[in-house]
Amino acid sequence: EKMINKSYIRKAKKKLQAYPHLIKIGITGSYGKTSVKNALATILAEKYSVCKTPLNYNTPMGITRTVLENLMPFNQVLIAEMGARQQGDIKELCDIINPQYGIITSIGEQHMATFGSFENVKRTKAELSNFLKPEDYCVFNFDNEAVKEISSQAKCKKVFVSQKDNSVDVYVSDVKTTENGTKFVLNFGDNHIECKTKLLGTHNITNIILCVPIALKLGLTLSQIVEGIKKIQPTQHRLELISSPNNVLILDDTYNASIEGSKSALEVLNMFKGRRKIVITP
Repeated sequence: EKMINKSYIRKAKKKLQAYPHLIKIGITGSYGKTSVKNALATILAEKYSVCKTPLNYNTPMGITRTVLENLMPFNQVLIAEMGARQQGDIKELCDIINPQYGIITSIGEQHMATFGSFENVKRTKAELSNFLKPEDYCVFNFDNEAVKEISSQAKCKKVFVSQKDNSVDVYVSDVKTTENGTKFVLNFGDNHIECKTKLLGTHNITNIILCVPIALKLGLTLSQIVEGIKKIQPTQHRLELISSPNNVLILDDTYNASIEGSKSALEVLNMFKGRRKIVITP
C-alpha cells in the first residue's frame, strides 16, 4: 500500500512540475485551516481561477488526489490545507506541492497523543514557514503566542496580522458583530477599508485577515478584496447559522472543539438577545 501511495505522490509531483507558473499556497495550524482555506479561495477567485483541497483533505493522499483529479490546466492558484499528527508531516506535504506562500493560523494543544508534547506541535507547524525560501512569503497570526514564537525561525518574508495589536502589518478595528454578520475596518499602511462578512464570531475575523496579505501580494485591488470578503460563506459545521421551523435558530459548531473555538461559540450565542438558549455539547 505504501508503494502504491508513493507512486501516486510521484505522479502528483510530476503533474505539478508541468505547471511552472502555478501559485501554490500552504495553510497549516492546529485549528482554523479549513475556514482560512475557504475564505482565501473565495477572495482570490475575484481575480484568479482557484483549485483548493476539498473538505478537510489535508494528508499526503488527500493533497495528491486533489492534484491528480481536481487541478486543471486553467487553474492559476492551488491552495492546500496541511494537517499533521506527528513531526515531519508538514514537511512531507511541502515536499509534494512546494509552496511559495504560507499561512499559519493558530497553534494549540491538539493531537497531543501522537505529538507527545506541545513543543513537538510547534516544531511541526513551523515546518511550513521553515520550508519557504527567502523570497517566499508567510503570514503569521500575531495574536497566537506559539505562532509568534515560531515566526522567529523563518527565513522567508514575514507578514503579521492581528485583532489586538495595531503595530503589525494588517490589523482590524471598529468590529461590530450582530446575528446577521460582522462589520470591521481593515487597516494596512495608509489604508482603512470598511468590510462586512456573513461570518459570525471574532475568530472568523482573524481567519479573514490572514488571507488579506496574500491577496495584496497577488495583486488584487482593494475593491476585489472587499467584494471577496462579502462573498465568504460559513464553512459547514463551523458556527453555521441554520434557520429551522417555529423560529428556532441552530448554531452548528459541531465539526470539532478547541478552547478558543468554544469561547467564540459562546460569545456568538450571547449576541442573540431575547431568546431561550440551549447548549448541547459532549
